[in-house]
Amino acid sequence: MKKSNAKRILKSTTKSQQAYESLYEDVSNMEPGKNKFPSEEELSDEFGVSRATVRDALVRLRMDRIITSHQGLGTYGHPSVFKLKNRIDQDTDFGVMLKKQYNDVKIETEWEMLEHGNNTFREFFQDTPALMSCWIYSADNLKRLYTRFYIPQDLITIPLEPDLHIESLPEFSQKYMIKSKDDESNYIDYCSMKCKIKFDEKACQQLDIAPGTPLLCFDEIIYNISDRVVGVGEVFVHPENMVMSLVAPFKL
Repeated sequence: MKKSNAKRILKSTTKSQQAYESLYEDVSNMEPGKNKFPSEEELSDEFGVSRATVRDALVRLRMDRIITSHQGLGTYGHPSVFKLKNRIDQDTDFGVMLKKQYNDVKIETEWEMLEHGNNTFREFFQDTPALMSCWIYSADNLKRLYTRFYIPQDLITIPLEPDLHIESLPEFSQKYMIKSKDDESNYIDYCSMKCKIKFDEKACQQLDIAPGTPLLCFDEIIYNISDRVVGVGEVFVHPENMVMSLVAPFKL
């Protein structure tokens, strides 16, 4: 760690954010075996900020799986995680994920009103009419992901525009599923995912791969901020063009 960090931290809009960015950069330049952090008190003195500010930055780094802390052992940075591509534990928004790794990212969408959704949709919403949205994610001229999402039509509070262009489900919910500025109940907040191998001819067609190819698929259940299910989805991964990673720390 360098004393110059204290100068960097003074330029930040928030000291906690600058501490995070400085420590993030420090971890990326660490070497295995030389990755132990100074104490919170030492970092506080080095940055010229309170220990609470340093602690906030460390919490964010732990949430990003960039560092781990162990009782009695201390805190360690993990530069190896920077070698991983498309970390699904950090970005469930695939557009954001791809833009971190590739220069030319394109998101194509189609929207269709259906009498009902897929089988998983029916488990939650029976025969409720559904809005189906299909997304193709491409990066550097290669198709990477194909997704289908189903949302109950009665949750759509504003008519869809003919030239609808949306790049994330939270963006869609904020624009088309919220009744007013004071009502955020249908804001899409998070999803749960189950990994399966599926055969899906439509997905193969959209990803330009041979029919009958088994595909890695994530079945999604989509929740709003009130923790109610507001949709379901399927995420198909191109078997050659797309690599997805996650970091899962062990507990001592």
